[in-house]
Amino acid sequence: MDTFNSPGENASMQDGDNTKIAEDKLAQTVGTTLALWLRLKRFYQIASSGVSAGADQQIVTETITMRNLVETGELARYLYDPNDAEYFLRVVDSAEMRLKTIETAQGIIDGACIVFAHGILESCVYDYLTVTAIARPQQWEFYIKKKSVEFGTLKNTPFEQIRKDKVEKLLKSDVKRESLIDKLDRLHQIVPPTPESQRMRVSYDRRKLVEFDEARHKIVHGNDWSSYSFDFDEEWNYWSGLNFYFACLVCVGAGLKLHTAKVGRYWRDG
Repeated sequence: MDTFNSPGENASMQDGDNTKIAEDKLAQTVGTTLALWLRLKRFYQIASSGVSAGADQQIVTETITMRNLVETGELARYLYDPNDAEYFLRVVDSAEMRLKTIETAQGIIDGACIVFAHGILESCVYDYLTVTAIARPQQWEFYIKKKSVEFGTLKNTPFEQIRKDKVEKLLKSDVKRESLIDKLDRLHQIVPPTPESQRMRVSYDRRKLVEFDEARHKIVHGNDWSSYSFDFDEEWNYWSGLNFYFACLVCVGAGLKLHTAKVGRYWRDG
């Protein structure tokens, strides 16, 4: 015997499906971003050090891996401008020169790591925005309320589908092209911070991130990649900590749960 669901029941089922999809995307974003931060830290430590006992094979392994990420185009997926990948090749070259050129190469290493770190942040913020669009598309209505809809579509397509299509189009066009700071501002508009989401060990500092964004711009567009110097461990702790801050922001703001087992799987696969 056929059974039929009421519109309210169908909406409830759809919300449940969206939550499941969003929570999987959330776990994927947290896990893969964590893996990228750990790889950047490991590579920085190797590239910035001289040759130590047992380090040769590790240097070879990491440089081969990172060069492969650049040459296959995989690294470009995490960069605001895919052409920035050429700067990260300089890290690979610098690591291969090892001890005899480390003093000269340090500026190159620092600058290229800033570019890559910027790309990791840019990518993960975009993914967290995608999670909010899946889980709470109504929180995106402000951005699409003036978008036009053809009469035939309006007549024959459910409102939820029209909204979903408009939000997806916005994500893949305007939002994708936005700067890191614009993406961060949008994320905080969609899921505003609450006392609960601000209990992380890292506090959000917009001014610090604006300076970070400007540093990347100077390195890439001002050809200033060889003169940038910073405390990598301090900055890395802040950058990587933001991953969990964003995850908490989205969990609280979109009513989602973070499945740690899935995070672990995506982290290992990353």
